[in-house]
Amino acid sequence: MLEYTILDDGKAEVRIKKELYPLKAVYRTAYLFMDDYYIGLDMDEVHFIIRFTGKDGRIDSDRVGRLQNELLNQCLKLAVGQDTQELRELIVTRALYSAFIPEEDTDESEEKEEKADEPDRYDLDEIAKAWYDE
Repeated sequence: MLEYTILDDGKAEVRIKKELYPLKAVYRTAYLFMDDYYIGLDMDEVHFIIRFTGKDGRIDSDRVGRLQNELLNQCLKLAVGQDTQELRELIVTRALYSAFIPEEDTDESEEKEEKADEPDRYDLDEIAKAWYDE
């Protein structure tokens, strides 16, 4: 559980243990709350400190609870991202590699035979012709 203090003047201070939560997760979480709060970040030897001032002039424990849930959510996203980074890089590399492999040259006679084998194939000139030109 995070340590937090709600002050009387519509402010709150949340202390987040550095050993449990990465700084990137703290930044991401704070960013998501910027619409509702003015946010200040600080730290000491043991904690990251987030100071909130409510834009509507109030802060309650429910809002701080949502911050705790979002902080956990951001930590999980970071962990999954780190766990799957190698796989995602492999997929992107393979996709880009496949895009640059030149196609094999095919014989024009083979293409004509393939077109003749497909009687339902539409003629591009017929499709592209405007209907009102007829």
